[in-house]
Formats: sequence, structure tokens, C-alpha cells
Amino acid sequence: MIEEEYYRQERLEKNNWWFATKTNRLADVLRTFLGNTENNILEIGCGTGTCIPLLQKYGRVVSIDKSPHAINVCRQKKFHPLLMNVEDDLPFERASFDVVVLLDVIEHIKKDVSVLEKINELLKQGGILLLTTSAFKHLWSEHDGDVQHFRRYTKKNLAAKLKNTGYRVVRQNYTCALLYFPLLFLLILSRLRVFKKKISTEMLETGALMNSLLTILFKLEIKLSRFVSFPFGTGIISIATK
Repeated sequence: MIEEEYYRQERLEKNNWWFATKTNRLADVLRTFLGNTENNILEIGCGTGTCIPLLQKYGRVVSIDKSPHAINVCRQKKFHPLLMNVEDDLPFERASFDVVVLLDVIEHIKKDVSVLEKINELLKQGGILLLTTSAFKHLWSEHDGDVQHFRRYTKKNLAAKLKNTGYRVVRQNYTCALLYFPLLFLLILSRLRVFKKKISTEMLETGALMNSLLTILFKLEIKLSRFVSFPFGTGIISIATK
């Protein structure tokens, strides 16, 4: 991911509704699927370390990222991630992790199937893969190119790739369903050249009142997602086991 995005993340992650939603969704999944606090956890693509404190509540965390800037930001926060690219050879033993976490990472990886196979080798039998990613090719925007995405997924094609690389999908859902139609509308206007502003991470910034409202709305969506399978959304969450 381009370095400018890491700077934006670092600036927004403390109070912005988007990052609060990301953390709240992860917390909900961890409470549901991790029964103890003694797990060996590998976080691939830790970015600026937003989720490291939450993951540490559930065990020993090894975080990696390929960006030197992201690593430096994490170290300023007293975290100790490793500078590594998951597409390269990793120095971990087979079957050494109970949990592997990829939050908004797999869409940045050119050979996604190869990486899923590699992760499967690192997981213990019965281990958990927690993955979030971007949804629907028709939601592709210039922003996807700017942040070096290779693709956006559907639940169906992501589930097929997971199954073909040795996983059993235990839960999968679209996320940020509330954003789907507003984003689609903006993309249509943009393609018609009616909406001239470039879609970017900067659009996540709102006033304090709207920020609070969006945080609350997405907390409700996360709770609802335990019982409802959304037919659309701007992202996907998949929980799979080896």
C-alpha cells in the first residue's frame, strides 16, 4: 500500500468511525470464536498497529508488515512487529499458529491462492483464519488502484478459494451494508462525471456528530450480522478453520 495511506491511517485511527468499526468487528469475532487467551496469533499486514492491543488480549501476537513506515509507527507505540512480506518465504514453522489474521490484506496480494496455501501450512489443525477484504468488482474505484488492490471479491468466489486451499468456512458475511448504496450512487455519479471529487480515504473524515452517529450505526450492524446474512456490503468477513 502506498505510504500516504499509512499516514492517513495513523492520523485517523484513534477516533474515526471507520477504524472504530474495524476494531469493534474484530472484537465481536474474537469473543465468539476464541475460547481462551493463550493462542499463538499471526497478524499479517498489521499496518499502523490499530488492532494489535485487541489481539494481545487473546494470546501471543506476532505481527508482520512489508512497509518500513508502518513498522516504524508500530515501534513508536511500543509494539514489535517484523518487517516481512507474506509473499516471500516466512521464517515460521509449520503448524505453529492457532490463529492467523488478515484484515484488508488479501486484496493487495497478487497471488492470493498461493498465500492462502502458505497460511494453511502455518495454521495448526483446527486453527482459525480470520480474513476481511473488499467486496464486489462493480464497486471498484480509482481508490482501489491508488492503494494497490488487485481485486474485489464476492462471498462465493472467496469461499471457493478458501475451500480449494484447505479451509472450511464457518462464517461469512458482507460488511458495511449501510455503505453499499451510498458508495454505489457516488460511483455511478463519478462515472457519469457528475461527481468530480475523487473517492479516497479522506472521505472517511466527518464532523464529530456524524462520526459518533456512524460509530453507533455500525455497532448495531455488527450485532445484527450475528443473525442476518447481508446480501450486499462494501466488504466481506470470513472465518474459516483448517
